[in-house]
Amino acid sequence: QLRLLLAGSYLWQPGAARFLQDPLTFRCIPHIHGATRDALDYARTTLQVELNSSQSNPVVVVPEQRIVSVGNFDIGPLAAALDFARIALAPVVTSANERAAKLLQAPFSGLPAGLAAMAGSPDDALAELAVAGQAITVEARTLAHPVSYELATSVTADGIEDRATMAPLSARRLADMVRLSGRVAAIELVVAAQAIDLRAPGELGLGTGRVYRMVRELVPFTQADGTFPADLEPLVELVARGDLAAAA
Repeated sequence: QLRLLLAGSYLWQPGAARFLQDPLTFRCIPHIHGATRDALDYARTTLQVELNSSQSNPVVVVPEQRIVSVGNFDIGPLAAALDFARIALAPVVTSANERAAKLLQAPFSGLPAGLAAMAGSPDDALAELAVAGQAITVEARTLAHPVSYELATSVTADGIEDRATMAPLSARRLADMVRLSGRVAAIELVVAAQAIDLRAPGELGLGTGRVYRMVRELVPFTQADGTFPADLEPLVELVARGDLAAAA
């Protein structure tokens, strides 16, 4: 998929500048994202099973004219799958934040610190995004903590209902984590677009070029006057809708 996104990019040209070894957050993107895709596929399959199953209690067995007390409402597999999805998502958001932070560092990028439009400029340019990204990433990672093994109280229903899967909490945490992760992705996109403009590398990839143009339609290049991007929310919404993936 990365090869398709980068088809036609100057990076494939002989002699294109590159490090001997890139940091792992760049080099291991297929492995990090691949593990998360596997986890999401597992969660999706588990959800489909639950949605097509009967959670009724009791179960009415019409041919036998019986009413049977069961525990089909216990969706432990789904709660665990949602926990698994959040755990697998944590490295994705952490790596995205780390890549953005590295692009803002002159020793790594070879560009002005903070990706300032003018070298040696005293303004912070986009450096503040590193702090924001770190804060959001920390908050997102705290949501990865599993909840499906939490112990529920045994005082309800005279001690009969002494177990809970915590699936609603697991789902809510996943939704919150996805929302925060989208913000980190938006930050990485803004930082990467600024780096592209400063480097002026030539032809971008077929997919990456489309994404770059979509980002620039919403967030302009940060000029040398130190004017910080006024609003990243339209880009955050673009990420949340999945439009970037569809376009690329």
